[in-house]
Amino acid sequence: MHNTSPTLLFSLPDGTQRLASLLQREILIPCPRTVTLEALLLGLPGCDRDYISTRIETIFLNGNAVDSLATTLQPGMTVALSAAMPGLAGAIFRKGGLHASLRSQPVHTKTARPEDAYIIIKLFNQVAADLAAPLLGHGARMRGPSLARFIRNRAGQLLKDGGAITLDHQPVSGKDAEQLLTALPIVRVLAR
Repeated sequence: MHNTSPTLLFSLPDGTQRLASLLQREILIPCPRTVTLEALLLGLPGCDRDYISTRIETIFLNGNAVDSLATTLQPGMTVALSAAMPGLAGAIFRKGGLHASLRSQPVHTKTARPEDAYIIIKLFNQVAADLAAPLLGHGARMRGPSLARFIRNRAGQLLKDGGAITLDHQPVSGKDAEQLLTALPIVRVLAR
């Protein structure tokens, strides 16, 4: 099922620098059963134990800060990763931080639906910049409508200086992207 997704390829002269903000949207990680946060992160291209311990400072699960890499994830959950955040927010949300007691407690958590087959990952700031090349070099699955909006809003920037976008080996302009990608539920995204 997952290998038949259409492929969107970004060919950009400066590599993945222009695409780091794309990773704030949602990357779909196939996950048919429960998995620990640590196992999920170690499965991401470019993410090893050293990177997790030294660069990922803040982890949110369904909008709530978590500290333990042993936290169990279910399909349908959303994980957001960030490097150090500034100020009081950074101190409160930093994993294992001294001010973790200042966090509000979750009112509810998302319950996985049987049809969910993915865990959603969102990457921010330096984590997005660091992992854009490995993730998009391997290929990341994303929702077509989200990609359509990203390309529509940034087509000029993406296509300048010889940048090109193709969908299953066919060139895609900024205007075509919204129409073509909106109709596709899941797209595999690559960058070279």
